[in-house]
Amino acid sequence: GLVLEDPDMLAIGIDYPNAFQEDRQTFYVTQADIDRAHYTGDGRPRDPYDASFFGVAEWGEQHTRAPNRDGSNWNASYRRLVGRSLIGQVLTAKMLGLEDEWNHPALFDYMDRYWLKEMELYASLGYTAGADSDRLSAFNLDMWTAYSNYTIPEPSSLTLLALGVPLLLARRRA
Repeated sequence: GLVLEDPDMLAIGIDYPNAFQEDRQTFYVTQADIDRAHYTGDGRPRDPYDASFFGVAEWGEQHTRAPNRDGSNWNASYRRLVGRSLIGQVLTAKMLGLEDEWNHPALFDYMDRYWLKEMELYASLGYTAGADSDRLSAFNLDMWTAYSNYTIPEPSSLTLLALGVPLLLARRRA
């Protein structure tokens, strides 16, 4: 919505919460998650949550539709695959200062947690970037390291317009 100067698109996160899969898969662990029995009929490991997980930003395979498929284990099916695929869009939203418009803090908090956990694994196991399909690419590693705490400075509206940046962005930043 920001780039296309479309305020309706920019408001999707507020108007339609949990409209996108990445929002439906990230959540904060509640007592209900701790108390829930986990589905294991498909043979995939799904470790239960204990009290230490209460309030932690987490990822679940199908959290809003089938929360019994969540699992606290880091090797839960698809966790690392999905985490790798979310790095770029989350980093872009953070850099553009769009976390409020996205309206799903659990996604951003989970990605920070994902990053820290993956870096612990890389250090303890001697991983290198991109060595196999479960690992972050060197590009993702470099970009997140350099820019995850960076927000694009807010230049004046006139500067943005002179650079050809859409008017909606200029109005938002002014």
